Amino acid sequence: MPYAHEREGLWERLVSGRVTEVFVFGVADGSTLGTYLPQTLGLEPIVCDAYKYTRSGELRSYDELVQVAQQLAEGKRWVAEGGVPIWAATFMDRAQAILFFDTFRSRLVRSDPRQRGKDDVLGAERFAREHFPEKLLAITEPMQIQTLRRVRAVPAQQRAPGSTSAAEPGA
Repeated sequence: MPYAHEREGLWERLVSGRVTEVFVFGVADGSTLGTYLPQTLGLEPIVCDAYKYTRSGELRSYDELVQVAQQLAEGKRWVAEGGVPIWAATFMDRAQAILFFDTFRSRLVRSDPRQRGKDDVLGAERFAREHFPEKLLAITEPMQIQTLRRVRAVPAQQRAPGSTSAAEPGA
């Protein structure tokens, strides 16, 4: 079953700045997370590679990385990305939206067997489609990326009652 290009209401909530926890995977032209999504949405960027090692430079164990991902995912107002399976699953579970950048470069990575070990886009896509289809948005067109660059966060006072961060102070 192919996933929907735009989930009912989710794309509208995202582009209107009302989504406050986002997980990103796939390869976009340019930087997806590091450049515009955190800035435009006013969210904290969380990148897996920054947490793979301890402050002393030691590689974290699997269990340690699981614990770090769980702690970070419990927070509010974030955009996370990373290909480590436990990292991705933890953030996908907590995210309001999962963005899959299915661009030309992403398709090349998925079709080249030499690249699959470096970037498990295919596995992440399959996992998201199976477990979180209602949250998954495929970003396939350059126009969608341009739209995301123009998104601005909605102040907490203007969010609908009952949204996960409507009552959060300083949001």
